[in-house]
Amino acid sequence: MKIAICGGGWSGSLLADTLSKEHEVTVYERSQQLKVICACGIPTARLHEIAKRHSLNAEDYILWKSKTLTTEHMGKQRCISMMGLCTFDKYQFMKDLGVNVQFSTTLNFKSNIHADLVVDATGARELLGRLPEDVVYVTYQVKARFKERPVNDFYMRFPSDKGRTLYLWFFPTGEKEAYVGCGSLQGVTAAEQVNHFLHKHNGETLEKQAKQLRINPPTQSLPFYKGNLVGVGGTVGAISSFGEGNEPSAVTTDLLAENITDLDAYQKQVCKQLKWLKQEYAYYNSLAQNRKLNMLFNILRRHPTTRKRYQVSMNPFAFKKPPFSQSSKRSLI
Repeated sequence: MKIAICGGGWSGSLLADTLSKEHEVTVYERSQQLKVICACGIPTARLHEIAKRHSLNAEDYILWKSKTLTTEHMGKQRCISMMGLCTFDKYQFMKDLGVNVQFSTTLNFKSNIHADLVVDATGARELLGRLPEDVVYVTYQVKARFKERPVNDFYMRFPSDKGRTLYLWFFPTGEKEAYVGCGSLQGVTAAEQVNHFLHKHNGETLEKQAKQLRINPPTQSLPFYKGNLVGVGGTVGAISSFGEGNEPSAVTTDLLAENITDLDAYQKQVCKQLKWLKQEYAYYNSLAQNRKLNMLFNILRRHPTTRKRYQVSMNPFAFKKPPFSQSSKRSLI
């Protein structure tokens, strides 16, 4: 088959690498070069599976493996044992896939594309079209360097602005470097929160990134296809309510490759395998309304899929005081 993929990001690159073994694949990307946007967090076990599927070694790309996750709201902090999360060099991973991408090329629904199958891997349904129930946040993230890391491991802060802001995240990538980002209904708000955090903790900005992110599960992203046009990744809702899309998006690329000639089967299997996202969104909406950290821990500890993905401890004694660095024992707000 002749296949055109619109979007050379994570989903588009994984899919192109898989399909190019049996099909003629062309990837179109509007950017001038390969770029990675948003924190590169992923369940460690799944990174190993994905890397093996694409003939790569996961350990070559892992930057930081989690031991704990600290959360904060209204100055209150909680910490939980979490051994299954990592950050990885997503840029190098995608580069090593060796996918041939036509950069500085923009496609839209009016484009005359000569292909047997067209894949919308834009994440924003630029070809399939936006849906009435779409919820779109602006994510702003920087890669930063600190004289002393303000938190010793993964960290999320939940603002109290009644759902206008998802959360601020701190994902370590090294002893003194990390991704610091925020998702908000307003890009200005996201940037302000990140910049305030950096200013308070003497963070030096190394890179800046921003993008729009659909926060809708697969069941709110139907239909996945129209004629010979089909979506993948964020376009079909493969983003968790906590903004983690690397692993769910990889699930959609695998399923599309397996059902390339049966798009109805592809749609059904995605909804089945990622049905946990709908439950997670329901939990998160409750958290967003009440802003109680105990609800977050119920999500992490009691939701079987989430607990397994991140290797969260069920031991109540694993909940402890946050492992802040010596210079950052005060509230991080």
